Amino acid sequence: MLGTRPEGRDTGDLPFTEAARRLLSDARAESDRLRHEYIGTEHVVLALAQDADTTALLTRLGIDREHVRASLDSIVRPGTATLPLGAERPYTSKTMQAFAFAAECARSHGHSGVGVEHIVLGLLRQRVNLGAGVLQQHGLTLEPAAAEVQRRGGAESA
Repeated sequence: MLGTRPEGRDTGDLPFTEAARRLLSDARAESDRLRHEYIGTEHVVLALAQDADTTALLTRLGIDREHVRASLDSIVRPGTATLPLGAERPYTSKTMQAFAFAAECARSHGHSGVGVEHIVLGLLRQRVNLGAGVLQQHGLTLEPAAAEVQRRGGAESA
C-alpha cells in the first residue's frame, strides 16, 4: 500500500481518524526529508514526535518528544532516493503490520476509527521495529499505551 492510504485489507477497512491521517501525512514528509523510498515505523515515530497535537499523547505517556527525535535522528541516516517530494511511497511490511494491530485494537475497544493512540499501541505490539524500539528505549511499554487507548475511548484527537 502506498503512503497516503493505509486503510484496506490489513486494517479491515476501519477508517483512520483525521489526526491519524495527519500523522501519516507527516510520516510521508519525514520520508521525503530523509530521501527514503519507503515509509517505515521510524518515519511514523518521527512524525509523532513533531506535531503539537500528537506530542501531547507522548507527554501523557511520559515520553519526551525531543529525546525521541534526537534518538531517531542519530540512528536513521538520509538515503539517496530520487523520488520527487510528495511522491507516493510504500509502507514497509512492519509498518503495515503495526497498522493492522492498531485496527485490531480499535475494533476490540469498539472504536469507530483508528486513532493516533491505536497506532502507537500497534507499533509497540509489533515490537520488532525501529520506531517501537526507540519508544521502548525511552520507557514506553504496552501497558500505559493500552491504558491510554482505554482512557481515550476512541476520541478523534491525539
